[in-house]
Amino acid sequence: MTITQAIERLIELRTKHGDIDVVTDCDHCGKAMTLFDAHGRAIPQPDIHDPQDVSPEDAQLLTVMVAEIRDLDQFGEPLVIGLHPLAAIQIAGLLQLALRHDGTAGDIRRAAEGFLSGVREYFAECPAVLEVLRRGDDPGEDQPR
Repeated sequence: MTITQAIERLIELRTKHGDIDVVTDCDHCGKAMTLFDAHGRAIPQPDIHDPQDVSPEDAQLLTVMVAEIRDLDQFGEPLVIGLHPLAAIQIAGLLQLALRHDGTAGDIRRAAEGFLSGVREYFAECPAVLEVLRRGDDPGEDQPR
């Protein structure tokens, strides 16, 4: 497992309800989150509190990374991401697809739902955009390729 893969598995993002600002959330770092490979097989998750199957150097790097994120979460400003409206809709569509996956649960699901809520609020005065977002929530609206 590479460091990049470990980091991708460990950092969970959440979205503030009503905003589209993405912030790191370390209250739940180290909790299990099921990820799947391209063949639908579960990918084992390292436990940052008891890192196994990683080298001692990687385990130390993960420990320091978690401490850095916790410090930023407690004492730093949130990570604010400004999006153009089209990018917000594109990301919303990707998240709607991700929410259909059975493995998307817990904090990751809440983060996606919070982001989508913020996008809906941003487009509150745009009925056509809201209709497209509504359809994106309905798998029955999917078009086969």
